[in-house]
Amino acid sequence: MTKKAIALLVGVPDPGTIDYLGEQYSFNAIHVDADLKWYRETLNHQLATLGDAFATVVLRSPELTTVAHITSTLNYLATQLGPGGLFVMMFCGHGFQAAPDSGKPHHGNDGDDPLDDAVDEVLAASDGGLVDDFFADLWTKLPDKARVVAIADTCSSDTILEGIMASRNVEPIINRPGGAAPSRLFISASMTSQKAREETHDGVTHGVLTRALSSSWHDGVTYQEWFEGAVDSLNDEPQNPRMRYVGPRPSMLGHKAFTA
Repeated sequence: MTKKAIALLVGVPDPGTIDYLGEQYSFNAIHVDADLKWYRETLNHQLATLGDAFATVVLRSPELTTVAHITSTLNYLATQLGPGGLFVMMFCGHGFQAAPDSGKPHHGNDGDDPLDDAVDEVLAASDGGLVDDFFADLWTKLPDKARVVAIADTCSSDTILEGIMASRNVEPIINRPGGAAPSRLFISASMTSQKAREETHDGVTHGVLTRALSSSWHDGVTYQEWFEGAVDSLNDEPQNPRMRYVGPRPSMLGHKAFTA
């Protein structure tokens, strides 16, 4: 039986040093468990009425957060979603920018520039880099009228789950209805050139983006209201979260968050 909603939550707290296209990238260990817990509990509460038509998968241990396992899990879950279903992905960990291999193809852009992406945005899996181009292909495999909500609480995260060119637009919300399916709503912790931070409150450590999103969450909130509430609480933070919608009309910004 296909699912009406699927969520994949990935946390990679300590990828160590990654070799990506011949360059070394080193990372400090961070906290991901509180973030994963909040997203899982919120999604389970919102979509509980679906019963067996909703599935949540959490990848946290090093053996489950390799590039191969993350990508194979995503490809499999894409085949399990029914038409019109909701596909949620959240990645908590590290992200970075890298100069791409000049011999590999690149995927499109968001209309700001006819040129392909000049750099790769890369998620740090436990054994290497998961490049943003993978997601450009993944979303095309979803069924008719599918909806995507993808959240990246990482550095350099604007477009990291899209595989398209970063926009020059500095507005926090970029709304582009009228494009190709599927409907895709992306929330990122930072612009491509920025670091993302984490903070500890009352002994619990969250990514700054996730802490802000959790503080602005309430039942019945729309995606736009949810994001704007989070941004309003981050006026003094040295990172700029972004929300993007791309896909068919109407936009998902006014939809109630995490509803199938």
